[in-house]
Amino acid sequence: MKDLDDKEIVKELKKGNPAVLKYCYDPTLKYVQSMVQKNGGSKDEAKDIFHDALIILNNNCKKADFLLTSALSTYIYAICRHIWFNQKKKSDLIVEEAILENTTFELHHQADDSLLDQLLVAINKLGGKCKEILLDYYYGKRPYDEIAKDLGYSSGQVVRQQKYRCIQKLKNEFKYEHTG
Repeated sequence: MKDLDDKEIVKELKKGNPAVLKYCYDPTLKYVQSMVQKNGGSKDEAKDIFHDALIILNNNCKKADFLLTSALSTYIYAICRHIWFNQKKKSDLIVEEAILENTTFELHHQADDSLLDQLLVAINKLGGKCKEILLDYYYGKRPYDEIAKDLGYSSGQVVRQQKYRCIQKLKNEFKYEHTG
């Protein structure tokens, strides 16, 4: 098979010929690896993301309304970038939660009552729903879905996202309280 241009690759994918994906490797993979490595990932992670992006590309090309409006390599790179930063955001969220859980555990089990008092003052300054979410989740050990029902959120995922925002506010407030 001869070298194919972007339009021919998309046309072949629409026909159900995933073998043409090999034409996407060389021009794009090295850029994806560079982007992932610059943002704290490895070459193996980049390859995994790249393969996920090729699957997405293959599936998108089969859609009747799919229209490629950029270079194919740019499209694949954008998909990879989106996947990578979503994964990174999720892993950062997990790390943030672990840090907060560890901090609250240490505060409970250390004798520094003034530090715990400062944390509680900072939580109180957050206001209504943030305060309820954090206290329900960390101290009440309640699942996201239960908290969502009680506070009128549409789902546990929304509560999880809101909790992340509340943690960010709390960290800023607590840092100010603790140092100020």
